[in-house]
Amino acid sequence: MQNELNKSLGTVADTSETCYNEAQSLNDNLRTVIGDVKATERLFHKSAEETHNLMKKANDNANKLSKLQESINRIENAMPLATTITHILNSLDAIQNNMAIGNPLSLDTLNHSARRAPAPKSRAIQYSCALCNGPHWINECETYLTSQQRKDRAKEINVCTRCGRACTLDRHGNHIGCSRADTLCSRCYPLRDKDESNHHAAFCSIRSQERMERIEQDQLQEHSRKRSLSDSGHPEQEAKREPLDPPVFDARPPRQPYRGRHPRGSRGSRGAHRGHRPSA
Repeated sequence: MQNELNKSLGTVADTSETCYNEAQSLNDNLRTVIGDVKATERLFHKSAEETHNLMKKANDNANKLSKLQESINRIENAMPLATTITHILNSLDAIQNNMAIGNPLSLDTLNHSARRAPAPKSRAIQYSCALCNGPHWINECETYLTSQQRKDRAKEINVCTRCGRACTLDRHGNHIGCSRADTLCSRCYPLRDKDESNHHAAFCSIRSQERMERIEQDQLQEHSRKRSLSDSGHPEQEAKREPLDPPVFDARPPRQPYRGRHPRGSRGSRGAHRGHRPSA
């Protein structure tokens, strides 16, 4: 009985060891399979990314092909124009050759004259006031100084108060197609409404008031200057007066001869000392 029990226990131990070994082998196989699955997953993600990049490149190439096709279509549409230009150039060459038959130097003369043709000079800007037709800007007009005078003159000769140019007015008195219809005066807009500030700087009442104050101040200064000259009694001499030259002083004054008594101890006429002889 004891032997059978020992034999059964040995069989169980062998079976357990076998099962343990098989479990270890199965675990190793599972780890290998899991590693292969992860590697396959990484490859799948990499292939998906490469596929996305390929699709992006394909779309870019499709856009480039469409642009190239558009360029080809434009070139094909421009081909008749190029043919026409070529025909015109050929006609010009034929005309020059016909002109050169009678005079062989005429062709060279034409070419030299074409090369030596001076470049067109740019036209200088000509200033013209729309109010008085003077050679200045409209905001520098001295014929019409105040803003009210300028507005009356502009209304009289149909000049737009927004752009400062001669124009054609509609039935409401507005400039048709004015380029400065929405431009506001930079001096008035911070202080006034948009409707009151919608004008050219030449018609600004604030600028006009400041300009008249400056003119009045200049006139007062000129009047006071003339009055001071007239009060001096000799206005013509006052105008011609020249500045005086500054005095010139000699650095070393001239030496004057000594006319008093000789000091004690000085030499006499014979060279002898008078008084106390100076110590050696």
